[in-house]
Amino acid sequence: FICGFYYLWCKYTGNPINKKWFIPLVYVAIAWALSIHTVTAFLMANNPARPMWFHSMMPIRFIATAFAAGPALIIIAFLVIRKNTKFWIEDSAIQLLATIVTWCLGIAIFLTLSEIVVELYARTEHANGLYYLMFGLHGLTNLVPWFWSSAVLMVVSFVLLLSPRLRR
Repeated sequence: FICGFYYLWCKYTGNPINKKWFIPLVYVAIAWALSIHTVTAFLMANNPARPMWFHSMMPIRFIATAFAAGPALIIIAFLVIRKNTKFWIEDSAIQLLATIVTWCLGIAIFLTLSEIVVELYARTEHANGLYYLMFGLHGLTNLVPWFWSSAVLMVVSFVLLLSPRLRR
């Protein structure tokens, strides 16, 4: 938060960035973000009642989805700022963020598919939660359309983002 707003303030006012404390703060923020996401994912992964959360891949999946969603929100904010203010944000910054979103989304999809295969391959009672989400269970199907629409939208988004022309 501090790094982002300090950088934008310096760009807006035309002042130089004090790299003596700004760069170390950026590295600390990156390490802090990774550690916070990892600890949160470990806490969530220790809940066996939740399908696809009680899994060893949860921390890296959590980080991959955060690194896809976070820059996507930043891109939206940049486009709103660009449209509604005189502050111009370079296309190269938006394209770099779009590349990060693309590959992190691809990693998240791969990890999600890996978890689905692991959960449903043996088809024990432990997979009932995921089976309910994907296909319904005992006549209960309320969440099935939500699961499949989110999966389809995620894959379609990834395919669209793979093309640099469409990504722009």
